[in-house]
Amino acid sequence: MTSLLDPVVELVMNGAAALLKLFINNRTEKAELQKLLARQQEEHATIARCWAEQGKRRSLRGFDLTGARLANVDLVKADLVEASFRKAELSEVNLGESNLTGADFSGAFLLGVDFSQANLNMADFRDATLRNVNFSQANLRGAGFSRAKDVTNCTWDGVYLNSQTQLNQEIRNRILYTQ
Repeated sequence: MTSLLDPVVELVMNGAAALLKLFINNRTEKAELQKLLARQQEEHATIARCWAEQGKRRSLRGFDLTGARLANVDLVKADLVEASFRKAELSEVNLGESNLTGADFSGAFLLGVDFSQANLNMADFRDATLRNVNFSQANLRGAGFSRAKDVTNCTWDGVYLNSQTQLNQEIRNRILYTQ
């Protein structure tokens, strides 16, 4: 003899199983999306490396190089408007004379990067580590350095600033000292 509660229990069990299945599917989809995003970011980094090696001057506008590791890459005169270098590691990368308007370097680690004569208008260096970075004659109008950290041995000769450039006190002092 079946209890009156049996259909209710079955309904609750089916509902719980459906919720569990939905939860697992969402986690699987999220993991798949994260893998796809990581693959896209690596493809963008590979394209940037090939572009530099072959000396081609194509637009890399809006490229997502989040978390990329680029070392000894020549990207002189690159068009990297609004590119994302969030949490990227750049070592000995030449971005001289490049257009990096609105680029996002937040949380990035930059070592020996050359931004000489680059356009870094409205670029974001929030929480970035800057070591031995050359900003000589770069356009830093509207760029955000207010929360940059570990700014060691950077070159600031002849940089272009405006009232919207956000500098922390350490950088402000270094720029005023070199001007």
